[in-house]
Amino acid sequence: LCNSLVIGMVLQPVIQTYCGATGANAAPIVALVTIFVLGSAAVTPAASPFAAILHGNREWFTRKEVYKYTSMYVIIETIIVMLVGIPLANILV
Repeated sequence: LCNSLVIGMVLQPVIQTYCGATGANAAPIVALVTIFVLGSAAVTPAASPFAAILHGNREWFTRKEVYKYTSMYVIIETIIVMLVGIPLANILV
């Protein structure tokens, strides 16, 4: 979570290479990892510049609200991608 936005983007070619070597379909895996990493980048202020701005805005949100809502968003988003996105990607590809 330290810098998840950059790490997520760097790991995409690694995932693609691994999936190519094993014969797995890389599209749903890359989509799930990308969405999870980009969503979780909002949780901690060091993870992305957008999260730093969100955590620095004391007039609109408290730190507790930021952690609460961004964590809840990441969990809901991951569940939706796993239940809807991956099967849909496997059907379309």
